[in-house]
Amino acid sequence: MARMGMEQSSFDRFTWSAALQKQGITTSGVCDQRNTKQYQIALKNKKRRGEMHCVEPMPATFQALRNAANDLNMDTDDNESKFIITQAAISSSDGTAYFPKEVKEEEKGKKKNIEDTSKQITKNFTIFPNEKTTTTAGREDIGINNIFCKDENILGNNLNCVAVPMMSLQSYYDQYVQNKNGPIHILLIDVEGNDFDVLFGSGNILDRTHYLEFEFHW
Repeated sequence: MARMGMEQSSFDRFTWSAALQKQGITTSGVCDQRNTKQYQIALKNKKRRGEMHCVEPMPATFQALRNAANDLNMDTDDNESKFIITQAAISSSDGTAYFPKEVKEEEKGKKKNIEDTSKQITKNFTIFPNEKTTTTAGREDIGINNIFCKDENILGNNLNCVAVPMMSLQSYYDQYVQNKNGPIHILLIDVEGNDFDVLFGSGNILDRTHYLEFEFHW
């Protein structure tokens, strides 16, 4: 989308895919995005400046995205267009959400002693003993109401989870979008069933959005 909107070859799906694979994200996405055709840039088309924002709450996935962008020099200020990756969860209001740390198959079910700095004690706990799946980078089905951190309403009771900033779409726009004069050409929402929460917190964002796309579950 950024490649088509800005007519810039630096947004290349194949090099981005390779960078993600280097970070351990090997899936092609639930919609098989990796295998779709790439938009071809015509020589006559003029480059346009813009911003592309990626908001990801999952700690492992966020780190992989940031590393991939850094490897490709996509997150530097001297680029013609901005690619901004933020660790946050978008919802209807501001607050805190909890998402699981990365757990690989070989780590699942093991006992660990972890120091809980909020209470200055050491706890012994088991890493997701009852879950059949892992929480590695690239997993796409973990939302704000995920089962891994459902009991994290009391800070520190689940040391498998990480506190992540939760923001409304309007708050994110106010804080992170740099060019506030132009329109939002494409707004893509994929929040594992919490789409209406994002829309409820959109403020006046939808008024300046040309194209809205979101995933739905059936």
